[in-house]
Amino acid sequence: MKLFTTWFYIGSLWFFVFGLVGCGDKSTSEETDETTAISDSAAQVAKENVAAAIKQIPPPSEIPALLQASGAEFEASLVNDLQKAEGYITNNTEAALNLGIYATDLGYVVIHDKTQQAIDYIQASRLLTDKLGITATFDDQLVAEFQENLDQKDTLVSIVDKALQNVDLYLRDNQRAPAAALILAGTFVEGMYISAGSIRKYPAEIPEDVKNATVLKLIDIIIRQKTTLRDVINSLEAIQRDEKAEAVLTGLKEMETIYEQLNLEEKIAENQGDLMVTETDLAALFDKVEEVRKTIVG
Repeated sequence: MKLFTTWFYIGSLWFFVFGLVGCGDKSTSEETDETTAISDSAAQVAKENVAAAIKQIPPPSEIPALLQASGAEFEASLVNDLQKAEGYITNNTEAALNLGIYATDLGYVVIHDKTQQAIDYIQASRLLTDKLGITATFDDQLVAEFQENLDQKDTLVSIVDKALQNVDLYLRDNQRAPAAALILAGTFVEGMYISAGSIRKYPAEIPEDVKNATVLKLIDIIIRQKTTLRDVINSLEAIQRDEKAEAVLTGLKEMETIYEQLNLEEKIAENQGDLMVTETDLAALFDKVEEVRKTIVG
């Protein structure tokens, strides 16, 4: 079961539920910043790369309980502070990047049955969608439905499935490519951050054999995000960027360089049976993830 990709899936698709998928929905925000402007050709490239990244995500039926089954507890320190939400409505870049962060955090708290926190993260996300002007389908009825079904994961899966069906409609809207690229970047970074943090904060009292089996699965998932990282980078490169977006892109490229230096995918493909990847091996990658995440959330 894929813990990281499940959070990534939930986070990525929740921002579609938050109004991005509304066919014909146009931004009501009066702000026009440099991340909003994009040429038709660049928009097409951004759309294609966002779509490519989404294709890396597994079906919602694979919602896992990997950490729960192994005895790991919910780690509250891994989700972003809700008190910061008001500070993210200063411009569209801040709002889009951190919508991706909060949407992924929402998936994390839902998986761990943190009902009140899930509601709080909905409200924080809604604040950011208001800023972006993409709240057309995120109405009180949807919020109420979510609140009524927080303990029904199967129902949440069906909601996410419905959102996924609208992804293609959303991707046809060129004017949404910049927001999509930024939200996707935030979602990717937060999924990596929670996964890496789960490894670093893994309970010491868990039996060593259980811990090793779980951590190795998480490490394998993280290793295999290299392709998705490239799609996220391509998406950001295709849009006009302000200073904040440029800093995030630079950090993601540095993350990719670390992946290249580790050369783990090739070693695994060559079936080197004695290859045992550990947290120590990935320390530089984990540190870079934390750095990029701090750039986004402040």
